[in-house]
Amino acid sequence: MVQLSEMQMYEFLSGGMIATVYYFYKKGVKIIGFASGLSFKIKVLSIGHNPPRKGFGQAALKFLRPRYKKISVIEIYKGALPFWVKMKERGLVDHLESVKEGKILYHLKETPAAACPLKRVISKNVWEFESFNAIGNLNGKYEYEPVAYV
Repeated sequence: MVQLSEMQMYEFLSGGMIATVYYFYKKGVKIIGFASGLSFKIKVLSIGHNPPRKGFGQAALKFLRPRYKKISVIEIYKGALPFWVKMKERGLVDHLESVKEGKILYHLKETPAAACPLKRVISKNVWEFESFNAIGNLNGKYEYEPVAYV
């Protein structure tokens, strides 16, 4: 398991809001988000130059979990969605709010299971992801609706 230590916390102004940064400078891992009481909205989780799938992101979330009662994630890049679904299932985040694709932001209505692969489809001018189980049967559709153009 990856150990993160020697953390520096600082704040800066982002879009008219105070953003909080947790930076583990020895490993180059960084969490950027917005704190509000016992809630935290993650906007960026960067593992720096570390190799993916080695536990750096999960270790950062394990650090954050005891500090906040409610943790949500905003503006998730589509390629990172399976990671965030897995972290939600493990209880490290509570809510996945929105997915960002290019300059379009989609509100996530429902969270698919992490073990199920996702396939993007379009219907009724709304992007959806179809979820399939291990043998290829359709589990369901998970819709995204555009909420903003950024």
